[in-house]
Amino acid sequence: MKKKYSTLFIGLMLMSFVINAQEVERPALVTDRPDLTESAAIVPKGALQIETGFAFEGDKSGDTRQDNFSMFSTLLRYGVNQNFELRLATSLNMNNTETNGESTSLIGVSNIDVGMKLKMTDGDGLKPQIAFLTSVIIPKSGSEDYSAEYLTPSMALAFAHELSKTFSLGYNIGAVWNGLNAKPAAKYSIALAVALAKNFGGYIETYGYFPQDEQGVNILDFGLTYLIRHNLQVDASAGFGLSEVSPDYFVSTGISWRIPH
Repeated sequence: MKKKYSTLFIGLMLMSFVINAQEVERPALVTDRPDLTESAAIVPKGALQIETGFAFEGDKSGDTRQDNFSMFSTLLRYGVNQNFELRLATSLNMNNTETNGESTSLIGVSNIDVGMKLKMTDGDGLKPQIAFLTSVIIPKSGSEDYSAEYLTPSMALAFAHELSKTFSLGYNIGAVWNGLNAKPAAKYSIALAVALAKNFGGYIETYGYFPQDEQGVNILDFGLTYLIRHNLQVDASAGFGLSEVSPDYFVSTGISWRIPH
């Protein structure tokens, strides 16, 4: 009898060892940073994805120079189910403006941006993966100097194509409001991503906004990503303006990680 139980115990131990030794399939970490092109992917059900970073933007126009810092610019994404995620974003901002030798500084927390992403289709060959995103910035939910007067909605369709094992293409089209009037601005972005090596990726992107009755903002940027673990990624990016009203340049770095369910 003792021999029988000993054999059963050893068998259970071996089975447990084999199961634990097997590689657990984990969904790939897909982030919405550092590029401005939102991915068409949804965070896995029950997972919380945290994407945060720092950015510096410089712009000089005539006698005025502006330096904008975005610190702890954070996007939280929670997977409700396989087709739907909730989103919340905010950041700590600092602005320094110098005109004719006189400077002024502002610092504060931006308004809270709440939204969702809904998967519409899966990609298959030439058929793109598509998702719908919408969000609204809540007025007076941040510091007074960075507060919009009205609700500030935005919406977009996100498309993604797997061109090959090395290249992928993503693009967005949509509209955004500025919180000051009822006139929306059209927005676009398109990003070409490439797998450079194991866990290393790169991209080049252009994006812009076209407010009504105003000159459009157009920017070209590029960046690198490195996947440290299956759920942890670091990134760095930089870009410059292509139109007169665009910022002269920016640099950014950040980290993204997903907390498993």
